[in-house]
Amino acid sequence: MGRKLYQTVIFDMDGVLTDSEPLHVQAEKETFASFGVTLKPSDLYRYMGRTPRILIQGIIEQYGLNIHADALYPRHSERLRNLYRSRAEPIPGALEFLRRCLRQGLKLGLASSSEMNLIRIVLQKFQLKDSFHAVTSGDEVGRVKPDPDIFLLTAKKLNCPPKRCAVIEDSGAGVRAAKAAGMFCVGFKGINSPEQDLSPADIQVDDFRSWDGYPLLSEGVR
Repeated sequence: MGRKLYQTVIFDMDGVLTDSEPLHVQAEKETFASFGVTLKPSDLYRYMGRTPRILIQGIIEQYGLNIHADALYPRHSERLRNLYRSRAEPIPGALEFLRRCLRQGLKLGLASSSEMNLIRIVLQKFQLKDSFHAVTSGDEVGRVKPDPDIFLLTAKKLNCPPKRCAVIEDSGAGVRAAKAAGMFCVGFKGINSPEQDLSPADIQVDDFRSWDGYPLLSEGVR
């Protein structure tokens, strides 16, 4: 077995562990439909990797809606929670890859822009509550992706220097955040994560099932 280059793997959640982007799109369309707004994919893709609060505020401003984001967010959040409970499914191969990381003794972190209530639903539904050594939500940091704060806080919780952390991200904002934190970044090209610029990532992967884990796992060292 070769030497592991990294001590920690930090996973994004949406689009990396769970195929949740269609759930977000549905919730967002339903939330704004009551205001006569028909959201286009281009309205939503630019907010991938960022918090729902930022998306809601941005759409309100874009369409000049007469409502405050604080009043709209609870409705949107409840829609999302219901959709996650009923329809959230794992990305193919993601849970198996996560277990490979654990078997090799890597510490695991989860750093998601989603609120902690959604993270808890996914962890419980996928039976991952005991898999992560640290979990961080977007609500815990002052600056969200593409700023590096969420990854730096997760590394601090894990007591791991950033240069020994690897991040798996599917959004352009998340990739930029990981690189700004000084971490190795795997850009995951999810099937429901279109129009994302993953070019700053160190490597790009499009399927956990066919990836040998290089350079995160020792069996993948070349």
